Amino acid sequence: MGCLSLGAPSVQATPITVTGAGLGQTLPLIVNGSAQNSYSGQIMITMLGQSYATYCFDLFTGISAANYNSTFDNPANYTNGARAAWIYEQNALTATTNFLTAALQLALWDVIHDGGNGLSTGNVRLSSSGSASLRSAAEALISASVGRASTNATVLRNVSLSGNPAQALITSGRLYQQPVPEPGTWAMMVAGLGALGWQRRRRG
Repeated sequence: MGCLSLGAPSVQATPITVTGAGLGQTLPLIVNGSAQNSYSGQIMITMLGQSYATYCFDLFTGISAANYNSTFDNPANYTNGARAAWIYEQNALTATTNFLTAALQLALWDVIHDGGNGLSTGNVRLSSSGSASLRSAAEALISASVGRASTNATVLRNVSLSGNPAQALITSGRLYQQPVPEPGTWAMMVAGLGALGWQRRRRG
């Protein structure tokens, strides 16, 4: 719906299963002018027999607990995607509470759909009845991302098994650059990415 744009086609794809929600909160949002309660936080999936916590990359398209075909994309192929990927890369490993995961998801939505203009205006807004501390936490992430960009994350562009578009998700690593590994290799690769992110934060 306007803010997501496809770039060059990716060559890698794999089946995924959305298994349900992880850490997060249901929040009062105003989306395209309409009030609604939306879950903000982790979306749990399995790929190649392993479990992953992902985040929504496209609030305007739905997804549910089901099987999908997923194409791996560079976040730079999407409007504001590289900035959103920077937010994800810097915060996903340390977002370990319902509050922090909800703030991270709000920041991603605001950058992706509104270019980072804050949660009081635009296509995605947090209702005035929403938590002031949560708004502040999300807007701090948005402010920190100004002028930042990363391609060290992967957008999972999903379609249902019938071929209908489903919500895009963001997860860690440059999976779009690598061959689809066997399940055991995949698990070792993701564990290595997590260790590198943890070490980078300790050095910082």
